[in-house]
Amino acid sequence: MAIRRGGIGVVALGASLVLAACGGGGSGAPATTAFTTTEPSFSTVPATTQATTTLPATLSLAHLPGMIAMITTTCGPDLPPVPHDPARRPVVCTVRPDGSSAKVVSLPGADPDVVVFNRDGATLQYFDPYEGVVVVDLASGQQQVLTPSEAAPFGVSPDGSLYAFHHLDGIFVANSDLTPMPDGSDMRQVVVDDLADYEVPPSWSPDGHQFAYLSRSDGAGGELECSEVWIGSTDGTPPVRITDTTEVEGPAACAASVRWSPDGAHLLVIFAGRPEWQWSNAYLMNPDGSGLTALTEGEQGQSDHYPFLLAGSAHVADWSPDGAQIALVITDDQSAGLYIANADGSQLTRVTDAPAGLTAEVYALAWSLG
Repeated sequence: MAIRRGGIGVVALGASLVLAACGGGGSGAPATTAFTTTEPSFSTVPATTQATTTLPATLSLAHLPGMIAMITTTCGPDLPPVPHDPARRPVVCTVRPDGSSAKVVSLPGADPDVVVFNRDGATLQYFDPYEGVVVVDLASGQQQVLTPSEAAPFGVSPDGSLYAFHHLDGIFVANSDLTPMPDGSDMRQVVVDDLADYEVPPSWSPDGHQFAYLSRSDGAGGELECSEVWIGSTDGTPPVRITDTTEVEGPAACAASVRWSPDGAHLLVIFAGRPEWQWSNAYLMNPDGSGLTALTEGEQGQSDHYPFLLAGSAHVADWSPDGAQIALVITDDQSAGLYIANADGSQLTRVTDAPAGLTAEVYALAWSLG
């Protein structure tokens, strides 16, 4: 399904590391005990903070920091003539939070599948299955192409020193400068789990000691119908499953992506619902799985519908660099728009100055300094 292609990042790790293989069989058991944490409440209760001042209905976008990168059908002002055309190759487009300065940064003829920023926002990287990893210097536009055999999914630690990525039977960490680990190895395994979602990279906690990831493991050697959210640690502490949506019917089930907030207080999760992919909505939750709060309440579709066709749905989202806002792509009937809201979901504002083509069909979104 198209929206799933936006979940991975890539990193060069030398000739010994090849492209991550699709997850699948095996025991599916992470190195952990059976799921014993308190089962979180999955009733979606809107945030109820008592207002002391009256906020304007929408945000002022011009002062917001950073750059938003999106893998999309087109970066131009016009909609594509044939939407949802599998033969059309997407582009990597960068845009300011107010919708200005939109431009394509991917190479002509590229077929980008992933986009990630480095931590300072000076460069971004996208993965092309035909060309490999392309590193773009945003100031100069200079691009460097690495080889496909050096690629693996990754998430970068807050201090930029480590990559965490899915590889073979679990999650590994490696030095971001590609130097050997203290034990002389290229990488170190921190989670054993051959059912970890290879399409969605781990998302780091701001202290750099933990990361959130998705897995279909039930924690006891079995495989679940769809992914749940887990928390792993760089010191190899057994991971903890923080969601249990196995008995949930409706939109708040089957995690599709997860992003840890810069202040560490919340996770931003897209749930695909059960039956899977009949919904696609954004939620906030605490890092222990409690406090689930819906940010979008998109309508239910049919199993053969793409989620980005469902009115009110959100299928990609990310935090602003300071964690004060969230960027989302939300559908409105048969079109999609780029929206920015406060971290609690208030003052949802459409970025009306963004080119129309930018949100025609979006596969990935990342917001970073720049």
